[in-house]
Amino acid sequence: MRFRPCRGCVVLWLVASLQMASLSGCGRGGPDHPDTVKVSGKVTFNGEPLTTGQVAFVPENPQSGRPAFGMIDTTGAYVMSTFEDGDGLIPGRYRISVNAVKEGDPDDFRTRGGTRILPNKYYDANKSELTADVEESGSQTFDFELSVQHGK
Repeated sequence: MRFRPCRGCVVLWLVASLQMASLSGCGRGGPDHPDTVKVSGKVTFNGEPLTTGQVAFVPENPQSGRPAFGMIDTTGAYVMSTFEDGDGLIPGRYRISVNAVKEGDPDDFRTRGGTRILPNKYYDANKSELTADVEESGSQTFDFELSVQHGK
């Protein structure tokens, strides 16, 4: 004897699945997370666009926010993501770190994992001195001008 689901059961399962998917939202709040605000910007280093790396926004108060990340593209631009790709940030005050590594030489054990492009302080949100206040409404832009002089 083989089990064969009734046609009505399959239809009911499909309808329930579609309803659950529609409840997941599009980055604007929902049952699983708070509302987010679109955040983007550009990163330059010594006056030139930083062409690789990642920007991290770390909430000053971990109870009221969540860390978010954005990949830096070849023009220096980034778009922040907290829960979903490009959804932005939970409003609040953030400390920022920027991580950029130049690809290493696979034949040289000293640089195999890559070498840091920026001064060390930018890799640590607690030392970078970069901050952002994300307001509760509207898209926001935060540009960061990094330099060797400011990175000491």
